[in-house]
Amino acid sequence: MPATQPSANTAQEQSRKEENSEVELGTESEAESSGAEDTDEEDPEALLEEVKADQAKEEEKVKAAAEKLGDTERKVGDIRGKWHLYSAQWVEEYAGKEGQDLEDNDWTDGVGSIEFGKHLIVEDFGPYAGDMGMQLEIWGGPVDAHATTFNKPKYTSTLPESVQLFDEGEEDQIYVEIRFLGDGYLELHMDGIYFAGILVQDRKAVKRAAEEFDDEWRNCKYTRHTHPSNMLAAFGMPVDLEDSDSGSFDESDDEDDNEDGE
Repeated sequence: MPATQPSANTAQEQSRKEENSEVELGTESEAESSGAEDTDEEDPEALLEEVKADQAKEEEKVKAAAEKLGDTERKVGDIRGKWHLYSAQWVEEYAGKEGQDLEDNDWTDGVGSIEFGKHLIVEDFGPYAGDMGMQLEIWGGPVDAHATTFNKPKYTSTLPESVQLFDEGEEDQIYVEIRFLGDGYLELHMDGIYFAGILVQDRKAVKRAAEEFDDEWRNCKYTRHTHPSNMLAAFGMPVDLEDSDSGSFDESDDEDDNEDGE
C-alpha cells in the first residue's frame, strides 16, 4: 500500500515551524556573539573624575575663606570637634596606589577627618603635649595619628604652623602644616598635598563627645585610677575641685571665647 502523502496545508505549516526555529536560533546566536551584558560596575576613570569634582567643590569653600581672610589676623573661635577633610589631590593619589579601589570607600564626607579637643591629649607626651589634643585620620594614610604637641590657637593663622604627629604602629613621624582661617575652615598640607577642612560638629555635639569620653575614662577598669575625679576621691578630697583641664568639656573655654568677642 503506498505511503500517504502530506497535504499541502500540512507541508506549509511544517515549513513555517522550521523557519521560526531558524530565526530563534539566529537571534540567540547573535546575542551570544555580541558579548553585550548588563553590568553595575562604574567606569573607573569616570568615577575618579566624579569623586575629584565633589572634593574640589568643598575645597572651593575653604579657598574662598582663605582669600577673604588674606593676611589679616582675627579671633579664630572655637576649633574643638571633628572636621571633615576634602582633597581632590589625595583622591588621585589614593586611586593610583596598587590594590586601592575608589569604590571601597564612601567619599561623601571627604577623604578623612581631623579632630581637636582636650580629651585627645596624649599623656605619654607629658607636659610637652600642649593644652589641646589633635587626631588625624585619612583614608589610605594616617589611621590614628596624634599631635606630639599642640596648643589651642587664639587667632587665625597668617602662616601655616608645622605640627608633628605620632601614628601608633608606624616608625616614621608625620608632619603637617595647618592654617586656621576662622568660621570653621582650615587648610592642611601633608607631603605636598592640599586638604581643605570644614568643621562639622556644633558646640553641643562637641560637649557630648567629650562627656562620653570622660565617662568612659572615669569607669574604665584599666585607666580609671588616673582619672582626676577618682584620684581626688582616693585622697578624700571633694570631687567638685576637679581641674577643668582633666579632659572633660572645659566651660572656661566658653568664657574665654566670650571675652574674645566670639
